[in-house]
Amino acid sequence: MAMNMSTTEVFSSSEDGSDCDDSDRSTILYDRSRTLTSLGSSQFLFDTTCDIYIKACELLKITPAQCFIRNITHTEINLSHRSLGPVGVRAISIALLKNTCVTKLNLEDNDIGGEGMKCVSAIFEENYFITDLNVANNHFKLKGAEHLAKTLSFSNTLKKLDVSGNEIEDRGVQLIAESLNSNYTLETLGLSNNNVTETGAAHIQNTLDGNLSLRELNLAWNLLRCGGAVEIAKALRRNSTLRSLDLSWNGLGDEGAKVLLEALGDNTNLSFLNVASNRIGDAGGMAIKCMIKRNESLKHIDITMNPMSKSIFIEIIETRISTASSQLNKIVFRDKTFASDENIARVANSAVETLQNFEVCLEHIKVKDNIEVIKWKEKHRDDLCEKFLAYVRGRRLKMMDIFQKFGANGDLVLSVNKFLQGMNDLKKEMKLSDWEVNDLAQYFQDQDGKIHYSYLSSL
Repeated sequence: MAMNMSTTEVFSSSEDGSDCDDSDRSTILYDRSRTLTSLGSSQFLFDTTCDIYIKACELLKITPAQCFIRNITHTEINLSHRSLGPVGVRAISIALLKNTCVTKLNLEDNDIGGEGMKCVSAIFEENYFITDLNVANNHFKLKGAEHLAKTLSFSNTLKKLDVSGNEIEDRGVQLIAESLNSNYTLETLGLSNNNVTETGAAHIQNTLDGNLSLRELNLAWNLLRCGGAVEIAKALRRNSTLRSLDLSWNGLGDEGAKVLLEALGDNTNLSFLNVASNRIGDAGGMAIKCMIKRNESLKHIDITMNPMSKSIFIEIIETRISTASSQLNKIVFRDKTFASDENIARVANSAVETLQNFEVCLEHIKVKDNIEVIKWKEKHRDDLCEKFLAYVRGRRLKMMDIFQKFGANGDLVLSVNKFLQGMNDLKKEMKLSDWEVNDLAQYFQDQDGKIHYSYLSSL
């Protein structure tokens, strides 16, 4: 199970020149067993992990992160956006080597680089309790992907991993994909915003052919295009475990969409598909109709921000109404003009009345009401949206500035709570009441319960 470089070597030297001698290292890593019998498990866990961390910080000449110390005995530690850097994450990695409490570790957006990723990867040589790791937006590129791939090749504990926004590109994806050939526990993998092209998609396709554990895969905001869709389609024809696939913002086009959707006719497992913002027009819309007739597993599809006509969208809904074998119970297409169209509203309401537990989401309005209520909601929320946008534009801000100010993650996604917290400082300037801010959050909220930069930037 050992990697090419031992854990001791990883923590004894680094590119920043912060070295520890053998006696220091022994103190940091192993001087804990003497207190094991005299302390309760919870107190022991705190004292040992905390002491090791503080000693590591002293030796590395850095200030301890209080948020880490406060959460040592929690199962989840969120250290996102803390500017830890490679040295800061090295101290945390040392402290977590023998920790048995933490199961979820979030290190997103800490600029740890490849050197920091080496330390994070080394945790898993001795720690068998962390199952959820988020290292998104850390700029570790290929070097970090190399260390991560080695970890995945031997780790039998990680179930969820997010490496989005790290510029690992095709070569990095290849290393991670190949490591999954010997990994049987990872269920969720985030690879969005990594400049992955058709070449990287081919490596993913090879892995999906044989992998039996992966359930969710996020490839949003990459460069797959039509060729990448062809590769993913090959995997969908043969893979029997994948349940959720996000391919939004990949420029698939009509041809890529047609190949992908045709493959779903042979797939009996995928239940969620996001192909939003992929330049899918009427030809791709026709492919969606054909897919609905053939596929019996898909339950949720997001086709937001694609240039298909209203008539094709109506045909898609009508096809779902007439296809009894389809399990599709949610169609998302967020578009202002679609939401206000009476023909679309009529057909959408017909679908809701005819099909059990069926939803059509248009411009953040779930079609379960009559046409008059839909129109009132749309006008009210449009007014709130205009106030929000007028504030942003009036101060010459970019939507990216707002998302970063509110603490968005590497995928430029905000939780509703973060949005509401961020709006606390702005609602008076925008002249919005608390209930209007809550309504605005619901208006911006996507089907996954989050607020996405991709949608707000399109307004």
